[in-house]
Amino acid sequence: SVRLGPGTNYFPIGSVLANTEGVILEHDSSLNGVYAKGFYWWFVSLDEYEGWVAEDYIKAHSTP
Repeated sequence: SVRLGPGTNYFPIGSVLANTEGVILEHDSSLNGVYAKGFYWWFVSLDEYEGWVAEDYIKAHSTP
């Protein structure tokens, strides 16, 4: 689920399929994600959504 804010207390705005490519967007350069509700959350752009996703659901890779 992509959520309005970092944490399960925020409303989910959409879902994306596994292995959907996206981009982690800048939110606060001093943070490595936002810790809330037992997870680190990242602000991302996935398909038509921009919102927060728990780190456990992100698989990072870089482009060459």
